[in-house]
Amino acid sequence: MRRRLFMQRLFRVGYLVWSIVPCALGAAALWHPESLFSLFSLGVISFALAWCGAGLGLLRERRWAGSVAVVLVVVPWIPAALQTFRRVVRVSTGTMEGPDGHGSPLAFMLGFVVEQLVFFVPLTFLLVCALFGRIQKRPPMSS
Repeated sequence: MRRRLFMQRLFRVGYLVWSIVPCALGAAALWHPESLFSLFSLGVISFALAWCGAGLGLLRERRWAGSVAVVLVVVPWIPAALQTFRRVVRVSTGTMEGPDGHGSPLAFMLGFVVEQLVFFVPLTFLLVCALFGRIQKRPPMSS
């Protein structure tokens, strides 16, 4: 029970710390008024608002907030996982350049490291905390 409570608190703290990323992306979308007419910018802004709403729910310990927060963590984790897979496959084939042969291996590796440190590793950590925070030890069934 103590481990479960610890993981739930760790998820809550990690969720609130990583809130900087969607809020910064939403602010960047608002900073350029001409981009407000694009669907992607509207999606980023609404995602940031939903993320902040779930964060407020987590702070106030609402029952629905944990489930909504996990769903909101999965949304950016899926593209980050797919991008990681694509980059690993590209490296395993022996090239770090694009299909046209143009590109810099240094830029490839720098982009890969930034994606891992900003998106994939923190979101995977949040998912693991959420998973272990949800798992309850059940007493063994007696026969």
